[in-house]
Amino acid sequence: MEIAVGRTHHFSTAPYTTRDRTRVWQDHIDESLFPTADYTPLNSDGLLARHSMSTVDETRVHGFFLNGHVVDRVARNAGAPGEAIFCKVVVAGGVSYSSASSMHVAGPGDVLFYDPQDPFFIGFRPGTAEILLEIPRILVPSDLFSNGESCIRIREGYEGGANLGLDEYRVLLQSLTTAGGVTSDFENRVRVIAKALTGIVAGNGARSLFLEAVRLIEQQAHDHELTTNRIALELSMSARQLNRIFQAHGTTAAACIARERIQRAKAMLTATSASMTRIALYCGFGTSSNFSRSFSRSTGFSPLAYRKAHD
Repeated sequence: MEIAVGRTHHFSTAPYTTRDRTRVWQDHIDESLFPTADYTPLNSDGLLARHSMSTVDETRVHGFFLNGHVVDRVARNAGAPGEAIFCKVVVAGGVSYSSASSMHVAGPGDVLFYDPQDPFFIGFRPGTAEILLEIPRILVPSDLFSNGESCIRIREGYEGGANLGLDEYRVLLQSLTTAGGVTSDFENRVRVIAKALTGIVAGNGARSLFLEAVRLIEQQAHDHELTTNRIALELSMSARQLNRIFQAHGTTAAACIARERIQRAKAMLTATSASMTRIALYCGFGTSSNFSRSFSRSTGFSPLAYRKAHD
């Protein structure tokens, strides 16, 4: 099968006057990405920005360098479904997204999936660099945006998710935006990253979220104030959404927290001579009475009886 590889196109507002930069940027993006959005510069340099675009197979990939501006896509431009869902990877700086249904702040390594047909407002910090991939809408499950949201954020570092390491994204952005053009290495990197990102929208995201939630629980189980709500907040979702993910694995977030604490307590009871108070504090039970009650309910033994039985 013949592979379609597009020529890399470059554009910059630098050659234009400060007064003209916003206008020429809007004209350029109207033609190359999506029409009818409003752009506003956030500093006296005008809308200083660079954009590169290439195509590998069915994937259009964009690279941007931005000195700080906002994009406002107003309601009159929404309506008919488009052909793609946008996937934005922040390489440097930061991006904020807001709409009637969603609000997210993304930093380096974070990934935003959003529907460009919905009205939105996006702000870019000065010095932001990003990669944007257009994923065919046909590959996106109908429940990608839960609870009617128009955007989801995948945090940097998700095991099994889109994160291939920030260096991978940096190298792709550099090769996309420099004079090197389309090379075999560039094509391969685009395919690998597109596959990882498409894997999330095809259903692997929930698995990544589950693994990340379990990792957070393992890291924080010693804190007696750890709750399902706090884990959900750290993952930028509701407790209800988090529990749906755990239920798909036959458990709940609260049960996972309790199980991790009990496992730690068992290890300390059998491998150390630590007091009940120390074990209670170290394993996240807060007090020795809470520890004794939770341990007995889970194992059928009091902590002292369990230690004696395993001497």
